[in-house]
Amino acid sequence: MQDRIGVRMKLGIWSAGLGILIFLIGTLGIFVTRNDTIIARGSDSLTEIFRPPLWSQIFALLWLTAAVGLTSGLDRRYRAALILAGVATIAMSMHFVVLSGRDDTIREVLGVWTVRTVPLGPPETRTRRLLSQRGTLFIRYDDGIRRVDIFVGLPPWRIDSRPIISHPLLNPPSV
Repeated sequence: MQDRIGVRMKLGIWSAGLGILIFLIGTLGIFVTRNDTIIARGSDSLTEIFRPPLWSQIFALLWLTAAVGLTSGLDRRYRAALILAGVATIAMSMHFVVLSGRDDTIREVLGVWTVRTVPLGPPETRTRRLLSQRGTLFIRYDDGIRRVDIFVGLPPWRIDSRPIISHPLLNPPSV
């Protein structure tokens, strides 16, 4: 009996320590992904970054920390489900849409990694609005040649798509 209590106590301490480590790494991750220069890959003067609000990133980090650090007494299946949900919330909170005037591209970024890049072509060839709302989870890029759906997230990690759609980089030049 005494051995079981000792083993549980050690597992609880390891779990809490791992939760603290994940919290510290996650805090560093939030700091890095909130830095426009890193996400823009250099100068951010011609780049517009659209991201979920900071509070949603903090909520996702706290969820994952609690799932790892405070669930050592739960059944493995429940614990795995909570940790998986925490990882999914972190992924949703670190999903960004980047409009680059320097490269004339739309990029979907997860953390600091580019998931997808959609080239826009030169500004003088844009004759119509390129983006439109498609449901609540996507905006559609359609230039007549290719049609791409860009994910804008689930609530509360949803990126507001109105400023993306009305951005000057994506609207046709006035003639």
